[in-house]
Amino acid sequence: MVWGLPFEKTSWVITVFGFPIALIALWLGWRQLRLARRAASAQTMVSLHESFRQAWIRVADTPDEAKDAPLHDLLNVVELACAVVNDDVMARRTRALLVEFLCHQMVQFENHEATRGRIEEMMQTPTTFLNIREFMADNKKSLAQYRKFLVAPNGG
Repeated sequence: MVWGLPFEKTSWVITVFGFPIALIALWLGWRQLRLARRAASAQTMVSLHESFRQAWIRVADTPDEAKDAPLHDLLNVVELACAVVNDDVMARRTRALLVEFLCHQMVQFENHEATRGRIEEMMQTPTTFLNIREFMADNKKSLAQYRKFLVAPNGG
């Protein structure tokens, strides 16, 4: 006897109370994992934003004749961000925010003739900027919307 009940009834009582507690524990574990993924996505977005900011500052502060290295660094950050999107690593809202940001960046690159020409020169192998190309192929509709609404800064 346990708690004044025969063993047969004790196991039933433990199951009746234990099963809901186990379900609650599973739900709490799932919720914690979901929150952790969202927090990691937000941290990734903050890190990428800072990397973009610093790379753009280096591009802007470099004379035109020496822009290749900082532009290549910027494109490496874009490549990394595209890989994060392509691998579907981020939570839904942060991923959508990053997709919008990257679409804006791509259209800005396309609209700037000098930058566009330099990017084409940097394409050395079939796998150079593969993640960028995959991102652009997967987001044609979003890119088209950005192209429609963004006016080229150099009129082109």
